Amino acid sequence: MIKTIYSITIAVEDLDEAVKSYEAFLGVKPTFSSGYEVLFTESSLKEIGIDFKDKIAVFLLPGIRFILISGFDKNTLVGRFIRHKGEGVFMISMEVENIEKEAKRLQSHGKKLILAENIESTFGTSNIIHPNSMNGVLFEIIQTSSG
Repeated sequence: MIKTIYSITIAVEDLDEAVKSYEAFLGVKPTFSSGYEVLFTESSLKEIGIDFKDKIAVFLLPGIRFILISGFDKNTLVGRFIRHKGEGVFMISMEVENIEKEAKRLQSHGKKLILAENIESTFGTSNIIHPNSMNGVLFEIIQTSSG
């Protein structure tokens, strides 16, 4: 069962400039900013198509996270997204109670999961729903480490 929106990830060309803009808009500084390897294991990143050199900044607000991600080059998943669609919402993450049950439920409703198996990250266990299954929107489902 989906509990809530966990995060919204926004693809940006220039992370430093975007951080300044979002700091001014949100009124907070990012909690951390680093390479994407902080979130996922190397094998998980390769399976998703995100490069270790992609950079992120995470803004924590009550009940939600805004994540800015900038592609290392134009051939990474994020770089291709920006090249084809421009900057904007890259992915919406939904928190779920039980990742295994939710993955099976989604598949029973014809949703295609990108990953053959759920992956571990800093924040919990997740999988990604192919955008072709969701009207062009990339969704992640995540069971957080804290429950």
